[in-house]
Amino acid sequence: VALTQAELQLSSGQLEQALATLTQLHSTTPTHEMVLKHLMRLYTELHDWERLLELLPSLRKRSIIYEKEAEKLSLQAYTALLNQAAGEKGLHTIEDTWQRIPKNIKLHEPLLLTYVHHLIAKDASAQAEEILRHAIKNNWNEQFVYLYGLTNGKDVSTQLSKAEKWLKSQDNNPVLLLTLGRLSLRNNLWGKARSYLESSINIDARSET
Repeated sequence: VALTQAELQLSSGQLEQALATLTQLHSTTPTHEMVLKHLMRLYTELHDWERLLELLPSLRKRSIIYEKEAEKLSLQAYTALLNQAAGEKGLHTIEDTWQRIPKNIKLHEPLLLTYVHHLIAKDASAQAEEILRHAIKNNWNEQFVYLYGLTNGKDVSTQLSKAEKWLKSQDNNPVLLLTLGRLSLRNNLWGKARSYLESSINIDARSET
């Protein structure tokens, strides 16, 4: 009866009432598959990412969702938590949120991009530069390369030198050439900057270049 009540509340958009009903059901029948399914849906709709993450082990254990879907939900939840941390708190909270993310989820490039964007926005550019450098070394990604040109490493001269090594395998990449142009400007190497930027324009004439 309580399960039917929760389903009716969900279908009519009474989310808070459904949450109260399902929470009570979950406390008495923690392994009931329909209760777990409805809670998963409800936590997602309510953007209650912490509770959703707490529920995931039970969902996997009961084979309600499989690893691929669990990973997708984890990625959605942790991305939202990073955005919340960036919007409400400072750099320390963003870093704390990142540290609690499982290693296999951190490997997802969209999540890493979200984290780096927030680091740059919070003036943690040197930290972002180091993360991007390692990420590019492991897997070439033009979004990473683009952001690398927006960061200020601890030593901008060394940063430029490291980025120039990527030319060996990506000599006609307009994004890399744009990044090298930006880094050259930061090093006051005007002739080199002009050369890189003009080469980038010849391949792909972006307005910002």
